[in-house]
Amino acid sequence: MNFQILSPDKIAFDGDVESVLVHGEAGVFQVLNGHAPILSTLLPGDVKVISQGKELHFHASHGILEFNHNRGVILADSVERPDEIDVERIKRSREIAERKLAEARQKIEIHAYEKALMRAISREKFHEKFPG
Repeated sequence: MNFQILSPDKIAFDGDVESVLVHGEAGVFQVLNGHAPILSTLLPGDVKVISQGKELHFHASHGILEFNHNRGVILADSVERPDEIDVERIKRSREIAERKLAEARQKIEIHAYEKALMRAISREKFHEKFPG
């Protein structure tokens, strides 16, 4: 089956895969050859791809996964390989999100900063697991 992992600024992966494991809003799930059509929102986290017998990992932020007729695509706000993670940027992003969340008064601001904080924490955990 064919899968693409895309963000607005790059094609992180495009190729044949045996499986893809993602963090959906309803929980972690795996897509295998012949999987039923699915459209799912994604939470920030590890995207584990098995391609040509090799395990590949990407950190994808909020996004969606669509799969149909053995073709899938992940569209994420951002996608990073372990070697692309900038630890200092993660720390700055987390500090800014925590400060702005503490100062936020409107519901829309709170939601935006909660998402930013969730992404920063997820990237920290990804980097700890896959230091690159």
